[in-house]
Amino acid sequence: MSERELDSSINEYNEIEVNEYQTKQSEWDMAIGLQEVDNLKPSPYLQKLLEENVTGEMTVEEVISNLKSYYIEKKE
Repeated sequence: MSERELDSSINEYNEIEVNEYQTKQSEWDMAIGLQEVDNLKPSPYLQKLLEENVTGEMTVEEVISNLKSYYIEKKE
């Protein structure tokens, strides 16, 4: 690609449309990737919850609430 093709003063900017599913999945992937830096892996339970969040079955607030409850019960 030439410099002329990349010049935004000459060429129109075309924004790529991303749907809500892609955005949520990307955010979860980033969060999990950051945890993997410290050799942390998501639990199967978190994987289930994040899938439900990405598909719109559950809000982030519900994911947080379920995780808190899960680990409180597991601790007892």
